[in-house]
Amino acid sequence: MAVLKEYKCSGCGYEISATPTGHDMLMLADLFHFACKDCRQIVDVYVPHGKKLDEPVCPKCSSKNLDKQVWNPITGKCPKCNGSFEETGKVWMMD
Repeated sequence: MAVLKEYKCSGCGYEISATPTGHDMLMLADLFHFACKDCRQIVDVYVPHGKKLDEPVCPKCSSKNLDKQVWNPITGKCPKCNGSFEETGKVWMMD
């Protein structure tokens, strides 16, 4: 079970729910966060257990133009304004 925290960009107010590390293991798949350079969103990419993460594809715009590193809200920057993220205090659970 993953714990997702809500984060808000201090620069533009963009809000996301993400794991603090950018990766978590779910029941049926691994969850990774990436920044899409085309739609400028933080997106979730799910990889079934036992499969390799070859070339991630953005689930929102189908672009393959994602940052090569897994994104996390602690060190990652906002894809819209390059600002930093802060926790809002909201926590979500995910199976």
